[in-house]
Amino acid sequence: MESCDLGVEFRQFPSGDGVEFLGKRVWRLDDGLPDNRVTGIVQTPDNYLWLATHSGLARFDGVRFQNIVLPIPSRRTRPLIRTLLLGREKRLWLALEGGLVVSLSRESTNVLTITNGLPLEKPVAIAQDSRNDVWIGYADGSVSRISDGRVTRFAGNEDPATSEPCSLTSDTDGQVWFGRVGHIGMVHDGSFQTVFTFSERVIQLGQARGGGV
Repeated sequence: MESCDLGVEFRQFPSGDGVEFLGKRVWRLDDGLPDNRVTGIVQTPDNYLWLATHSGLARFDGVRFQNIVLPIPSRRTRPLIRTLLLGREKRLWLALEGGLVVSLSRESTNVLTITNGLPLEKPVAIAQDSRNDVWIGYADGSVSRISDGRVTRFAGNEDPATSEPCSLTSDTDGQVWFGRVGHIGMVHDGSFQTVFTFSERVIQLGQARGGGV
């Protein structure tokens, strides 16, 4: 997800002549947002919005932001979150620059770093499969799988060979799909199986409400 500079709330207001129009409210750094560059937004079942930014994570109740303390990767000055996921088990998953992944729930916080096998590459996508394994795609085309706290890496030279970013998403059945260098396919037990090919080299995937991608 590309970063944006602000958050916007749209509401409909009736005018004097009976015609409705849209109003907006903008939240920025001065309103409590950790950073104006927002890289992800999810809503948890308790109706809170969670916002990932270039300077950390915030929880928003519609009025106020609560900044969540996160670890800062080595040689970094702030927790720069690149991707955010609300997992199937209602845990938040954050992939940060600097080789750091954080998962949060009401009960616990888990942190994985380069000492667990994560790369220092820039994360660009995150998804979860039906077994609750978490998959992270990186700017160099590589992929990491997190399963029960263990990290397995799949290099960017796996078929299809590329050093370009790997986009990931999962469908409503928990099947993980990948997109990179014109190839779109499914991931089965760590094997990347191409289903479609396109002339476009840059691919961004997203889950479809109807069940596909």
